[in-house]
Amino acid sequence: MTYHTLLVSDIHIGSKICRTDKIIELLKTTQYKTLIINGDLFDSEVTKSFDNMHWQLVSLISKVAETRKVIMVGGNHGRKLDGLARKIGIEIMDDHTFIVGPNKFLCIHGDQFDPFVTYLPRTTHIFTHLFYIIQHINKKNQNSSMLIKRLSKRILGVSSHRQQKLAMHQAIRRNANVVICSHTHLPYTNSKNNLLYINSGSFCDNPSTYVTIDHRGNAKLERI
Repeated sequence: MTYHTLLVSDIHIGSKICRTDKIIELLKTTQYKTLIINGDLFDSEVTKSFDNMHWQLVSLISKVAETRKVIMVGGNHGRKLDGLARKIGIEIMDDHTFIVGPNKFLCIHGDQFDPFVTYLPRTTHIFTHLFYIIQHINKKNQNSSMLIKRLSKRILGVSSHRQQKLAMHQAIRRNANVVICSHTHLPYTNSKNNLLYINSGSFCDNPSTYVTIDHRGNAKLERI
């Protein structure tokens, strides 16, 4: 099956918890017209932490961009590498709207709904770094790291419920009936008043999650 759009998010190239093998597998085995990266393609502001697999992924995305549209919604990680993203053929936007079938989609990373990213970036960085350490230790079984992440998000006042509420409000303002976020790395779908909310999750967790949109405009949260 060929999808209209393949949407991935929070890949965090350069981090030790990036599931590079799985995103490469997905991009190579899935047929799609458009690739959307809904924020945080890169993890840090420099490429010195990239290993061979990370560069293979960058090369693969570059090849995809030669024949298909590749769009990246800006996130809160790796923004100093936007120049590299543009160099390999990625179009960068603050957010992205598009129509497939009867549905209008709005893609937002979601960091704009996180007050700690805006007002307490150092605290956010500490919590993120701590979680990465725990998640790296728990590569095989991430139940404990996912629990810690949920607890840390609650401590920081950034819950999926908060993101969903604000994202859906933004979708209504933009006349969209499907809104897709990421940022929290917590995959989730919910429908309310004919408005569908999806958090696409990440490629740092096991399993990793992503979104497919068929040519009729049906969106589905998938796992790999």
